[in-house]
Amino acid sequence: DWEAVERMRTRMLDLVATRASFRARAASVIIAADPRADGPGESVSRDRLAALGADVRGLQPAMPAPGGGWFYPDFELGDDVFGEFDGDGKYVDPELLAGRTTAQVVLDEKQREDWLRMTTNRRFVRWGWPQISTVATFGRFLSEARVALRFWPPRSHRGG
Repeated sequence: DWEAVERMRTRMLDLVATRASFRARAASVIIAADPRADGPGESVSRDRLAALGADVRGLQPAMPAPGGGWFYPDFELGDDVFGEFDGDGKYVDPELLAGRTTAQVVLDEKQREDWLRMTTNRRFVRWGWPQISTVATFGRFLSEARVALRFWPPRSHRGG
């Protein structure tokens, strides 16, 4: 519920207001937080995508799954790319593994990705914490992955 999200944002902004060293960065992430995000890595990714001028068409868009149900890729980028933030937790945290082995989680992810690529004709780009460590690092990564970015490379690298 959006009221709960707004209360959480207000509490978090009050908390970071006491730490000048990271107030602006933390505030921008908190303001951009969205309850559809699966965790902080997706919120940081969304903040970085906005800074880079990526064409984010959707967050957790519902895509039909085989046999009914839905798959929810993290980001719909432009017309042809799904973006996925992958933290280590889904592969090692017993709670997130929910009785599955790491190998089974990897296979499930592969089958989900294969299905979405096959049925949508879109490609996948996956990243983790190292790739989103800074806007510049993420910009280089996404540029190498051929994701369109309006604000990359930075003006100083465009010759003027």
